[in-house]
Amino acid sequence: MQKIRNYVIPYLIYLLMVYLSPSPFQAWLDRLFPGLEISSIDLRKPLLPIAIVAVLHYLLSDWRRKLNEPFYNRVNETISQRVASEFGSQYFEWQRVRPAFYHIIDGDKSLTYLSDRIKSNGLIWFGFADLRLAGMLTCLIWGFAALTCYLLNLQNIESWMMSAVVSLTLVAVSALGSEITTRRHIQLIEEQLDQMFPLHKAALLAALDRGRT
Repeated sequence: MQKIRNYVIPYLIYLLMVYLSPSPFQAWLDRLFPGLEISSIDLRKPLLPIAIVAVLHYLLSDWRRKLNEPFYNRVNETISQRVASEFGSQYFEWQRVRPAFYHIIDGDKSLTYLSDRIKSNGLIWFGFADLRLAGMLTCLIWGFAALTCYLLNLQNIESWMMSAVVSLTLVAVSALGSEITTRRHIQLIEEQLDQMFPLHKAALLAALDRGRT
């Protein structure tokens, strides 16, 4: 179920990018896939778009991860800093903290409940990374098409340019969204740690010393 949920937001984002695409591109898609009815929302025929999004999501997963890496590292550093402040600087390395941290969470249902809230925020968090990636890619494609129209003195340059500007705007929106959801993620993690340390401090230290991997 979790894996299916991971594809819902990317599907909606790429569907949005199609509906915001330049009219010449939409006309081309209508000719290529007439049954999809690109010019109007038709969720009765979603199989091909879902398949395309699934493939794109898989092929671009590394790019998506790199775009979210600065925000992801901030969350991990928050956990490592809290652990180091409790047990000493030798426990600051995230690769050492990570398995012990999740080992304790998996053993406490109250912490697992907080983890569910974190996972829900994480879907939106990574959704903004998906939006940023889609915005960057379409901005480059529409911008290149606009430049080609300009150099070859073709029509519809305004349509390509407008879509490129919209995509660039979505990139800015996604960056703001990533910042907001990262702060929320850190807040939820802090709540989880505030609950973890009083109840499981000894167990966490033991797991760190065992070097669970």
